[in-house]
Amino acid sequence: MNTAFEQYLHRQGFRLNTIRGYLRYTRAFCHWCKQQGTEAEKIDYAGLVAYIKACRPTCTLHTIRGQLGGLRHYFNYLVAGGVREDNPVAALRLRGVTHPGPPDVLKWPELEALYQHYPATGLTAKRNKVMLGLLIYQGLNTAELALLETTDLRLAEGVVYVPATGRSNSRILRLEAHQVVQLQNYVLTLRPALLALAGKQVSRLFFSSGQGTLLHNTFHRLRTGIQRVCPACKGLSHVRASVLTHWLSCLPLRQVQYQAGHRYVSSTERYSTDKLEGLQEQLDNLHPLAGSQEET
Repeated sequence: MNTAFEQYLHRQGFRLNTIRGYLRYTRAFCHWCKQQGTEAEKIDYAGLVAYIKACRPTCTLHTIRGQLGGLRHYFNYLVAGGVREDNPVAALRLRGVTHPGPPDVLKWPELEALYQHYPATGLTAKRNKVMLGLLIYQGLNTAELALLETTDLRLAEGVVYVPATGRSNSRILRLEAHQVVQLQNYVLTLRPALLALAGKQVSRLFFSSGQGTLLHNTFHRLRTGIQRVCPACKGLSHVRASVLTHWLSCLPLRQVQYQAGHRYVSSTERYSTDKLEGLQEQLDNLHPLAGSQEET
């Protein structure tokens, strides 16, 4: 099960750490089912409620939410494989769960200054500034940057198509005028030079300059460069949180939800400065038939 489920999660575009967490949660769940004399693949809603209640004495609310997130994808995997017809987690919601609010976000003038002052000397630095532009002006996250293909750019229309990931919806976002020029130069000049330097032939818009296929080192260098320009910035996710908080200050909530790629409006609301609520540390009653599970 683990190998096939792991492959399923990779196809959904999850990060490695997320996949490890989901596999850990699923193994714990399957072990509990075995102890109860039942099969994890056949458990019903009541059995799932019993499992969550069994976790309450030793798990925080944050951990239980993570477990439900992992199990939701596990049952989606079973449904996709024809093993079962329903996902029992879809009927569960933790009453009163709130997301933590945004950190001390950067103001919009700080974000623009960060972009303007980010050094772009050398091929990789120029590529990194292109990525920084997509982080700031389109609010992308690193998973979305890693999935972009060259065909996702529609420069004649001045837009970029952002494909869905395991945690976000696809969408079409408008590019700033200066980004169109910058991206055109990247695609026609910088990217071919980087491909030749790395000895690669790939369709992804961004790729590592080394032998590997992942962008972890690239994102690390980008983060380091950002923090040299703006020491107050805590990382790439801090940039996105700041962008979304800014959007909420001047755009309708549903528009921000679309631009952010959030599946649930509750995920967007947590970036509102009016909702700086921490996670509760105890589990309330499970509410059956509560519509859809909130995004984790």
